[in-house]
Amino acid sequence: MLIAALVSAFAVQGGLIYTDGTAAAQQPLDEWALQGRSIYLAENCAACHQLHGFGGFLGPDLTNAAQRVSRLRLQELLTVGSKQMPAFGLTNEEVEAVEAYLQAIDRTGIGVARAVVPPPLEQTLAALQTEVAAVPADSPIARGHRMYTAVCATCHLPLRGNPLGAFLAPDPTRLATRLQPAELEAVVKDGRPARGMPAPPLTAEQRTDVIAFLTWLAETRPQLVAKCGEGQPQGLPWWEFR
Repeated sequence: MLIAALVSAFAVQGGLIYTDGTAAAQQPLDEWALQGRSIYLAENCAACHQLHGFGGFLGPDLTNAAQRVSRLRLQELLTVGSKQMPAFGLTNEEVEAVEAYLQAIDRTGIGVARAVVPPPLEQTLAALQTEVAAVPADSPIARGHRMYTAVCATCHLPLRGNPLGAFLAPDPTRLATRLQPAELEAVVKDGRPARGMPAPPLTAEQRTDVIAFLTWLAETRPQLVAKCGEGQPQGLPWWEFR
């Protein structure tokens, strides 16, 4: 009886999914995005990354990567790689096509369920940039922000936890208050490999600057929340995320 109930539930869920009209409401991929899709498949990106939860879990979910990965960072990742991600040596045209594909996928919906919809990332980053602009450009805080942007910002996004496969990249505005100074220093130095975070490629001086920035960021969090809010509760359909 239990097996019959499970099979029936699977059949009902499958029927609901395959008769749902979500796909019809989406714009077809244009020629440029289709070229990016071909590159994504040819390079077997799905072995490490997910789209809407389908794929490998070595790397982050890319469904909404277009919101958080700048063109400069994407260019770097797809040409020279990063730590466990190999160098693919893609041309500028191929990188542009992959970017178009990721932007098209981002418009199809939310890849990972969120209990709370955070404020728009563009708004949050603009508010953060305004706060950083008030800090002397040669200070450890400003230098730490530049290193954070180059190394950490792909995964750690302000005012939001960022789901990455089976793990969560925590909100960087809370790190300095959640962790003791020694713990924060250990994370910045060694990463958390057991939770999917490799050791950041930082020198001792750069680590000091990043810690200074994270400490300042925790102190600045109230100003960011006042400008951007902390997000709104989201009701999720039971079998899909839009």
